[in-house]
Amino acid sequence: MMVGEWALESSLTIVSLYITPHPPRLLPGTNLKVRVKMLDENNRLHPYNLNDPFIWTSSNPGVATAAGDYIHGAGLGSATVTVQTETLPLSGSAPVEVVQDFESSNAPSKTVKVALVLQNPVTGNGQRLHQRFNWINPMFLVSQLKEEFYTASDGVINFTMVDTLDDPFLFTRYYGEFITLDSLVAYYSQPGWPKLVNALNAGQLQFDYNALIDFYDLCTRRDNGEIDEVWVYAHPYASMYESRLAGQNAFWWNSPPLTNTSCIKLLSIMGFNYERGVPEAMESMGHRAESALWAAFGRWNVHHPDPNAWEIYTTIDKEIPGKGQVGNIHYPVNGLSDYDFSNTRYVITYADNWKRYPYLLDQTRTVNCLEWNCSHLGYMRWWYSHLPRFTGVSDSTLNNWWMYFIDYEAAVDSALAHAGIVGIPQPLEGRPLPRAFLLEQNYPNPFNPATTIRFSLPQAGLVKLKIFDVLGREVKTLLNERINSGEYSLEFDASGLASGIYFYRLSVTPPFKGGRVGVQTRKMVVMK
Repeated sequence: MMVGEWALESSLTIVSLYITPHPPRLLPGTNLKVRVKMLDENNRLHPYNLNDPFIWTSSNPGVATAAGDYIHGAGLGSATVTVQTETLPLSGSAPVEVVQDFESSNAPSKTVKVALVLQNPVTGNGQRLHQRFNWINPMFLVSQLKEEFYTASDGVINFTMVDTLDDPFLFTRYYGEFITLDSLVAYYSQPGWPKLVNALNAGQLQFDYNALIDFYDLCTRRDNGEIDEVWVYAHPYASMYESRLAGQNAFWWNSPPLTNTSCIKLLSIMGFNYERGVPEAMESMGHRAESALWAAFGRWNVHHPDPNAWEIYTTIDKEIPGKGQVGNIHYPVNGLSDYDFSNTRYVITYADNWKRYPYLLDQTRTVNCLEWNCSHLGYMRWWYSHLPRFTGVSDSTLNNWWMYFIDYEAAVDSALAHAGIVGIPQPLEGRPLPRAFLLEQNYPNPFNPATTIRFSLPQAGLVKLKIFDVLGREVKTLLNERINSGEYSLEFDASGLASGIYFYRLSVTPPFKGGRVGVQTRKMVVMK
């Protein structure tokens, strides 16, 4: 057995320890909670389940120190922290950077193809239903919603209406029969709408989702990739759920799953109401997001002794005083009740750290509702703008949480494809020491989904290998390690990227002052 290896049963060989998030990054005076995992010979990570305690060391305590579950940023600069077990021959190191500030890199932009269904027919006087009763134009609401989500996600999510389905047929059943437009107008003309209220209270007002799906052949269009989801903009008392999920593997989507359809893929159906405004529509989408993330993380209990990232994100001061983060979609971090968007009470929040996810530092400040202009719309913007939208995978979950409520199945598949796998460059044995710094063309190219990148280092240094899209946005960091001179190969799996042209850039910083920094860039093509 080689030094530094540890046999676990007969089928798995652990070769080292691995510190996550990797590589650690901090601000001066902050602390980062880390997890130490075990790395096997196939570069897969496993939970550390041994009883052997850890010993931490740092190459530069003036920059970073480590103890227990935390790394501390002592001052600006770089250092290497090493963790080893007390008795077993297991250890691992990670380069630590302490910088003034940083943000995580956004995930690639995702276009979401929406079929828009309008339940807004022309009434007898020639006016649309929304005009006749002085409600909001649904097309205006759609335009505003698209812009709000695009801005809140920093351009990562782009809802696009690929079809507008505007027929006079109404899909709401009134005492078992589809309601007619003339009847609906008559009911709205009565003060307080007693007919509709009584029918709803009696359970005799229901939206027929199956009829909607069949009428527009929505399952077929979803399964063949023509659409990703459906937005229905309907009149008040259409009796729709805020969101509903159809498909063979449908689950709770802030409503019971709709499984008795022909949909193979999951199909999300939003039920918006043009009597209500943009904030209410954003909140409806937020309830859908909460359902998706609850499923993705497998639990939602902010009082759990070892909370997951979703539980941390939704922690409010009322539940855990002094430890509030962002909150949930209708309960702000400083709130004392649901929908408490205008509470002026000041509380401590850790919300600013979410721009660096998965690097959750302990930076805090004090906020009250002025942070979101003490308004419903302001809080919706604030909540969504903190929701992680970044590259990478942490603890088997995408760092782009938006993907879970946009395309849950694709998000799960992408996370599984990359979960527990780390990019470790493999030295090419039997080669002479390189004389020059060189980044080779990847092979194969074009490729789908994997390719190999080779590079040569004439001397040791801090090596960074990053992938960028054609707009210059970083989409993935493959390598950020201090490694020795030699020739190396690294496999890159682009399963999570869209087809297109990308650039990969290798930079090497020598370990001594005055050394020349090497940078080389090449182009690659993902073709799916």
